[in-house]
Amino acid sequence: MVNTIKLDSKKVVSLNKSSWEKIKIHNMHLDVNLVKCQKYLFPGAKRKKLLYIGFGEGENLSYLISQGFECYGTEISKKRLEF
Repeated sequence: MVNTIKLDSKKVVSLNKSSWEKIKIHNMHLDVNLVKCQKYLFPGAKRKKLLYIGFGEGENLSYLISQGFECYGTEISKKRLEF
């Protein structure tokens, strides 16, 4: 028999948020795989809207903006938003 723990969505969000708040901000680098996907899937990004969920410290978001995307994003970590 497998033991399972049931968590409601508010508890999951709370645990996720507290985990990200504890991770040190360290100037992450641009995700090379994201760049490859963007160039393959959206070579002409001008004025395409993009929602980036969990943009972290913003490196990928900055890159996508520079490629012509109209970007919107969400981030759960207040520490990363302030950075």
